Amino acid sequence: MIVLRFLRTVFGWAAIFFATIPIFGWAARRMGHVFIDRKDSSRATKAIRGRIERGLTGASLFFFAEGTRSKVDELLPFKKGAAIAALDTQLDCVPIAVAGARDVLKPKGVSLFQPGPVAVVFGAPIPIAGHSLEGRDALVAAQRAAVEKALAQARALVRERAGSGT
Repeated sequence: MIVLRFLRTVFGWAAIFFATIPIFGWAARRMGHVFIDRKDSSRATKAIRGRIERGLTGASLFFFAEGTRSKVDELLPFKKGAAIAALDTQLDCVPIAVAGARDVLKPKGVSLFQPGPVAVVFGAPIPIAGHSLEGRDALVAAQRAAVEKALAQARALVRERAGSGT
């Protein structure tokens, strides 16, 4: 996950499916969340740009750069949306990794929770200075490397917690 500027309000992008969940969809829209259709990248880009154009004062943006939850325990290829938004808004990126959630939320598609440790690690900010829209692939690579590093730390925390039996 990539966060662009961290302040008190968080605006996120969620799959259009979540907009159909009673109460959740309404509440998320009221908080400024934007729902995107991952199957329609042009419309998704337009929705994200529209939210950015309405202003971000006191807000953060966050992206799940992989675009979906992986069925295996490895990072999927990163999409370019977080890098493009960072460059468009001139906001630095903060990588975030989550480990252990797969065991708590599995299997994908089932809404049952199981007890277990989950770790969230915030990595060092990635400055966008020196990056350009034309060279956005380098920023995507830097984002991925930073998330991989944070994920290794998060996984170590989960193993440590699971090993302690608490």
